[in-house]
Amino acid sequence: MQLKEIVNKIKSTFYITSQELYIISILLIGSLIGVLIQPINNNDDILIKNAFNIAEQNTEKSIESNTGKTTDATSAELNLTESTGNINQTQQVKKLTAEDAYANESNKINLNTANKSELMRIPGVGEKTAEKIIEFRKTQKFSSPSDIMKIKGIGTKKYEKMKEIIIVK
Repeated sequence: MQLKEIVNKIKSTFYITSQELYIISILLIGSLIGVLIQPINNNDDILIKNAFNIAEQNTEKSIESNTGKTTDATSAELNLTESTGNINQTQQVKKLTAEDAYANESNKINLNTANKSELMRIPGVGEKTAEKIIEFRKTQKFSSPSDIMKIKGIGTKKYEKMKEIIIVK
């Protein structure tokens, strides 16, 4: 059977015009391409997550190798960026909850030692606020968790959401 015969058979069977058949064909081809591309995108997500895991492990090793002291936050973040191939790290940050902090005291974030990515896990703290916290502690240390309200953009409402998660040592 030739292509014209097949097209005429489809048009007469479903009572559609040539234009309608053309549009249906385009939609079917587009859907098929979308189905075929979807697994490729999922693999990219897995690769990105693996890159972040490797970068976090490298950063933790770097911190531990400095005899228990934290490294400069910018160098730790540089390691993270280099290991992930400049992937935007803010998309991968999982915010902590009060339940996380209650479940394990080690889940709490120390304002005086946490690096930028750790600070970004605090509810209400994004990239810019984490940078402000790091800048603040270069001039003075936090003496209590409520000192975080000295950071521009963190008021009473935000502090209430984060007070169970942050500590000062």
